[in-house]
Amino acid sequence: MRGVNSMAKYQQGISVIALPVIILVMAALALFVFRINHALLTKAKLDRLSYSLVTVVSVEPLKLPWVTDKQAITQKLADDLLTLAKRHLDGISSDGNTQVGIELEQLKFLGEKNSEQWYGFQSGSKCQGNTGLTGLADLSPKGSVEGYNLGKYAQLFQVTVCLTDVKSVNGVLGIVDFSNFTQDYYKSSSLMIGRHYDKTSWLR
Repeated sequence: MRGVNSMAKYQQGISVIALPVIILVMAALALFVFRINHALLTKAKLDRLSYSLVTVVSVEPLKLPWVTDKQAITQKLADDLLTLAKRHLDGISSDGNTQVGIELEQLKFLGEKNSEQWYGFQSGSKCQGNTGLTGLADLSPKGSVEGYNLGKYAQLFQVTVCLTDVKSVNGVLGIVDFSNFTQDYYKSSSLMIGRHYDKTSWLR
């Protein structure tokens, strides 16, 4: 009988010790799931934002000082896109040390040989797309309208939006280093084909 009582007390002691550990683990898992869900929502927001910004740049008729007289993008345009991005990401960028960065790129095809002319500007925190626009030149469609764009390639635009120093899963599972993952994860690039062809480069 004494042996049974001793065993019961021993098991109760183990339960008392294990319960706080179990609660701590469950709380950490719950926080981890919350951070994962927040990361997914933030990524989706970045994707929508980069697409919206590149659409504005490639579709809307822009004038000085956002473009030069040759319809090339400028630093002013990149700076103003950053302002729009910060407003859209206000709830995220205001969280601690989180910073927003923009990279704006344009690729034009000039002359009868369709020589590539690249323009690129950054604004805000360091931001660079995983694939530069010059590496995506093959995505430009070849014109087929006689007297307008026959044999020419349409210009391309790419906007990359980045978030740096975001509170992420790395803060929950401190024993695992997710810094490289989060650096690439909180980044979104969108590419759009321009509506216009360079008038100085039409074939005659």
